Amino acid sequence: MTATDGSPPLSKRDVRKLDRRRAILDAARVSFLEKGYDGTSMSGLLDTVGGSKATLWGYFRSKEELFAAVLDDAVVEHRAALLACIDPTGDLVESLTQFCRRFLEKLSSPDSLALWRTIAAEGGRNPAIGRIFYERAPKRIEAGLTAFIQKHIEMGELRADDPVRMARVLISLCTGRQYRLMWGVASADPAEIESDVATVVEVFLRAYGQG
Repeated sequence: MTATDGSPPLSKRDVRKLDRRRAILDAARVSFLEKGYDGTSMSGLLDTVGGSKATLWGYFRSKEELFAAVLDDAVVEHRAALLACIDPTGDLVESLTQFCRRFLEKLSSPDSLALWRTIAAEGGRNPAIGRIFYERAPKRIEAGLTAFIQKHIEMGELRADDPVRMARVLISLCTGRQYRLMWGVASADPAEIESDVATVVEVFLRAYGQG
């Protein structure tokens, strides 16, 4: 396999290792979503992917580490896309609109809802699950949004306030639709999402805008 970043080509052994890791992640993701964290076992995954326990433990030293890797794999592209929307030098309203639109679209997707249900169901029994998820997605998104807000406070476009709290307010406004979807009282209709985006941005700017 030829690398695309200028690094040396991968050997056949490295390719096999990457393929094996991908197979384990894919099987684990399905198991975590369908059976939950407690219902997924490392030995049980061997029934799907085959191989030995030693091989499996060689890739992931614990179920917690495997779950973290599944989360990283699930959120990395979404997280990067969200953070790209909020370049601190970007236009305030346009950036907020793009951020909220991407965020709401992702929150409304079936995969996101399934993952969120898993986190909510398992988090009470195993607090580590919530911590792992928070570190992989919400914390990093919140940090990027905080930096964006701080920059626009300094530019005089947003009222001087705690940028962390402001970021959390915006995120909370966006997650309302996800809760309604989980309760079965909302849909993922694009027109409804777009309406929510406009409302969220308007409410945020009414609260923190400079006029």
